[in-house]
Amino acid sequence: GNANVILKIQEVKDLSVDQDGDKIPDATQADLLCVNTSDTINPHISVKACHSGSRVVLLWAMTAPSMGDALGLSQPQTLTGVISVKIFLDPGETAATITLYLTTEAPADAQYYYQTEDGWVAYSNVTFSDDRRSVTITLEDGGEGDQDSVENGVIVDPAGLGYSSQASGTASSASVTEQTSCFIAATCFADAG
Repeated sequence: GNANVILKIQEVKDLSVDQDGDKIPDATQADLLCVNTSDTINPHISVKACHSGSRVVLLWAMTAPSMGDALGLSQPQTLTGVISVKIFLDPGETAATITLYLTTEAPADAQYYYQTEDGWVAYSNVTFSDDRRSVTITLEDGGEGDQDSVENGVIVDPAGLGYSSQASGTASSASVTEQTSCFIAATCFADAG
């Protein structure tokens, strides 16, 4: 049985979606969570975490940010594949590493951003794959990438792929298709061995 509980609106049913390139449909892999977005650049985002000290318990595609300019917050000119993940850490663990698989190759100038109360900030601990179709990010509990900024064994990370920063307060906002925020409840089991 599938341990994932996914809202129908974001559930990937298309068995041709194989963003990690292992010739196994993403929708059928227990260690890979995949959501549909309304984003035309990255209509699917898949996430693999699950190293021995952490597990992804929630993944959802988010609404593209549209309040940045109104609030005077900084954000990239283009922000695509905006998702949020919630990760539970085992006792004693202080960080989690996740790999995000994109539908479209990231441009050479793209960076991965996370949302803070002051706007969108580029991660410092990011590695893009050679083909720029995946990105590996290390998230720190209470630190970089953890929205609640509290070391509590839970990391909540709203993030997206951004191209070229814009100054706050300019007129053109993110060019991502607006979508409905929905939650995806998913459980990912780490190998204990």
